[in-house]
Amino acid sequence: MKSIIEEFYYGRVIPFEQKAVESDEYDEILEEFLKIEEEISSRSPESEELITKYRKMQIDLQSILLLNEFEKGFRLGARFAIDIYNSID
Repeated sequence: MKSIIEEFYYGRVIPFEQKAVESDEYDEILEEFLKIEEEISSRSPESEELITKYRKMQIDLQSILLLNEFEKGFRLGARFAIDIYNSID
């Protein structure tokens, strides 16, 4: 098994390309969300423009949130590793 550092170096570990949530419930809600979004977009050209702007802003917000959560998780993992290392006799 290759180390995670080596896998990361060679670009085989790309966290932002992985699906954020593996959940049937999430998939169902997302499907309904997209149906409603499509219905709103189809009502008029103005609403389609608004939905496009809304989508971009939502993606921007999610990107910031996911980066923040990734950083927090990475720091927490590092703290666990330090704690484990410090407890080795």
